[in-house]
Amino acid sequence: MASEGPNNPGTMADDAAVGTVTWTNPDNAKTSNDSYATAPNIFNGTKTHYLKATNFGFSIPAGATINGIVVEIERFESSTGREMYDDEVKIVKSDGSIGAEDKSDVTLWDWSDPDSYVSYGGVADLWSEAWSATDINDADFGVVLSAIGGDGITSGAANVDHIRITVYYTASGVPNSPRTMADDAAVGNTAWNNVNNAKTSDDSYADCFMFGGGTWTSHYLKATNFGFNIPASATINGVIVEIERYATSNQIIDESIKLVVGGAVVGDEKSVGAAWQTVDNDTYVSFGANNDVWGAVLTSANVNASNFGVVLQCRNSHIFESHTAYVDHMRITVYYTSVIGPFPTHFRV
Repeated sequence: MASEGPNNPGTMADDAAVGTVTWTNPDNAKTSNDSYATAPNIFNGTKTHYLKATNFGFSIPAGATINGIVVEIERFESSTGREMYDDEVKIVKSDGSIGAEDKSDVTLWDWSDPDSYVSYGGVADLWSEAWSATDINDADFGVVLSAIGGDGITSGAANVDHIRITVYYTASGVPNSPRTMADDAAVGNTAWNNVNNAKTSDDSYADCFMFGGGTWTSHYLKATNFGFNIPASATINGVIVEIERYATSNQIIDESIKLVVGGAVVGDEKSVGAAWQTVDNDTYVSFGANNDVWGAVLTSANVNASNFGVVLQCRNSHIFESHTAYVDHMRITVYYTSVIGPFPTHFRV
């Protein structure tokens, strides 16, 4: 899981959709600087308007899964009777509408500026909404707060120094291409030619011509140095290898597909002897899954290393005819969970 934030709001506003008391100087709540958005003249049962914070400037990657939202508010009361509470704390959706779930806290507000935050939501709390990265990144995404005077209050003001939001998400895997391609004669009896052509999908090919007879297999086509930059604290969850390849006959079949870790070929065999397609239709064949580590011990360090990658070997299974295998591109996606923190010591849920 990754996170972005806490982010500050770019837009603050008084919103009269609820309550009767207007917030003055709402822009003061954009940063924590001991200048306050204030709702004055609050009495027993009096509710403020919404103090609306939006335009948080998030840039969550496209395709990411949103896991949770934490809102933090630095607020206090200055009153006679000293009794002020949250009335509503709700999320603002990307279409500008107010979410249904109310996270308001039942505890009294502090009587002076605590220079600390009250937290609402959590790392796995979606506030009863469905979110996409586009929703979170939208300028209308945000939060609203309203306050209410309690029984003991005779005259008071609600003060907010700062509102901020952190969003927790799981990024969708982005495939990386190899920077190094090689023919590896550790196995097989036929070399690959033009190996660097498999670095990108561009209809130029690494190729391997094999005689018939059923005993002719390729060397390893080895792809490494994928340029990953996974955080040191991450746990590797899975690896997906994708290969764009075809052959002059469906008698060309997979012989071996394995990971390369620390420069050594290791882990589970992913080949099941599948026949290759006989036309390049610019699609990939996938091996592994986002929760499959291929029976290997994977860390961020060995995945980030230049000698991490994958090998492919194929066979011409035809008894008589010679055929050629072609590989246009090899790419890898790594899925991981990163350690994030520190977290607030208490969440309102």
